[in-house]
Amino acid sequence: MTKRNIPSILAAGVLVAILIAYMVTFQVRYTETVVVTTFGSPSAPISEPRAVPYLKWPWPIQRVVRYDKRERVLESAEEELRTRDEQNLIVLAYATWKIAKPTKFLTSVGTVREAEPRLRRLLDTYKKSAVGRYDLAQFVNKNPDQIRLDAIETEITESMNKDAVDQFGVMVTRVGIKRLSLPEASTEQVFARMRAEQEKLVNVFRKSGEAEAARIVSEAKSARERILAFTDRVAAEIRAEGDKAAAEYYGAFKKNEDFAKFLDELDFLTETLAKRTIYVLGKKDPGTRLFAPAEDDVSVEGVPIPKVISPESGSTDQSKQK
Repeated sequence: MTKRNIPSILAAGVLVAILIAYMVTFQVRYTETVVVTTFGSPSAPISEPRAVPYLKWPWPIQRVVRYDKRERVLESAEEELRTRDEQNLIVLAYATWKIAKPTKFLTSVGTVREAEPRLRRLLDTYKKSAVGRYDLAQFVNKNPDQIRLDAIETEITESMNKDAVDQFGVMVTRVGIKRLSLPEASTEQVFARMRAEQEKLVNVFRKSGEAEAARIVSEAKSARERILAFTDRVAAEIRAEGDKAAAEYYGAFKKNEDFAKFLDELDFLTETLAKRTIYVLGKKDPGTRLFAPAEDDVSVEGVPIPKVISPESGSTDQSKQK
């Protein structure tokens, strides 16, 4: 053996050592569960990762089977089902599951690919059974309190999980309804029922509104009558006070009729002169007594016209006296 062959021999030895180490050791990841089989018989699963590798006999004596222990999602087929009240409903559901018993899973189905069709059949079976125990209004309803989707999903989850654990070593963590839809005929029936319910509500609100309107009108009429009665009473009191005061004035005017006439004529002149209108008045017309008659009064067509003296020119009587 020459010095030139030493590196090749060392490299071959390292490769053999690595191959032997690979055949007799294995590691476990945090997301895995490992089952080691000895001549096909599974041992206890290993889920604890560690820094030091686990030892095993090389194949075909022992074999390492790895399973991902994280949750997986499985969808059912979208199919048309019958509700308890004989209505058709199209349902699409899903399930989340994980391997709970690796040894049971290995001996019953072996791989995830083999497990999924069986779990899907379980999901379809319990989905159909659960839908048949509820009415359509408990799936689709304008009132959220009437919807029972949570209860339906819980019921399917519990039923499916029991069989999945017993048969396949699989834990079903949740079953949910992903989509609900109605066939065309069922859609028309649902809309008709919803319209009928809305009409009932409208009638209830209308009757309630009419009753409230009648109450408001009645209260308004009652308030109107009370207000009118109050105003009539106040008006009667004011009228009585006015009549009493007028009687006192009439008594005073009756004692001095000339003073009463003077006040009437003064009111007449106040209203007339305030309009800036020229009036032609006779001596006997209201208000003319307040003007002192002059000797040179003239008349037009037999109607006497008083001569009104302006402040600038002074009175005729005063000029005569001078």
